[in-house]
Amino acid sequence: MIPDTDLPDNPEEFAGLDVSFERLADDRAESCPIPASDILRYLEMELATEELPPEALRFIRTARVREKEYWVWELDEEYEDEDHYVIVWREPNGTTCTGYCENWWGLSLEQFLLAKYCKVI
Repeated sequence: MIPDTDLPDNPEEFAGLDVSFERLADDRAESCPIPASDILRYLEMELATEELPPEALRFIRTARVREKEYWVWELDEEYEDEDHYVIVWREPNGTTCTGYCENWWGLSLEQFLLAKYCKVI
């Protein structure tokens, strides 16, 4: 992992980084601490849309970025045609957060997760 002092402070600079992260031992959507129904309800609010069916979400992977755990999905093209990620992360103290983020910068998923971890996006 890149030392904190060497990490970029704007999203565009993450594009040049070669990073990879290990998957969690249980690399499945079902291991996420937030139920899929709650994630869908969150997305309905974010997208100001009617009820989203479970198949609207496509699970990509889990990742560990230092002490944080991540679960990552994409929305089916029928619901969103831009490059967005739906991310749930768990802090070391057990608190969780759900986010819906557009990848304006064309980052790889790993670069995006590192920028998210660094609170740059």
